Amino acid sequence: MRRVLPWIIVTVVLILSWPTFACPSIPEGLLSLPDDAEVLDVRENPANKGLEVSVVSNYGVEALRDLYVEALQGAQESRVLTVPGGYMITATVSGVDYNIMLSSTAMDPNPKYAGKSSIYAVLTGIESSLDTPR
Repeated sequence: MRRVLPWIIVTVVLILSWPTFACPSIPEGLLSLPDDAEVLDVRENPANKGLEVSVVSNYGVEALRDLYVEALQGAQESRVLTVPGGYMITATVSGVDYNIMLSSTAMDPNPKYAGKSSIYAVLTGIESSLDTPR
């Protein structure tokens, strides 16, 4: 038992800390987030040098739209489309393609996030390292 117990403890610690090691983060300055943002998920897609980010916020979709339109001012190409329940923003800045979906209703089925706005961003063409801490 004395030999097994330390291995059990080490295994449990590694399993509990695995999400911390495995979850990529958003590189600093790549994506503006509202002050109250709660990042739900960040996924790296090495095939297209991309990053997918899911966020919720108490800000309304109009305020979020204004935030992202302002943040992407220097875009070579930029479009804001009105979609049911929100907006879709597409832009290209310094070779990085931004596709940002803003929704006021996407989180309503989830009781924990009901009433919050959803931000789903897909960024592609990121040349820098994706594992730079946020």
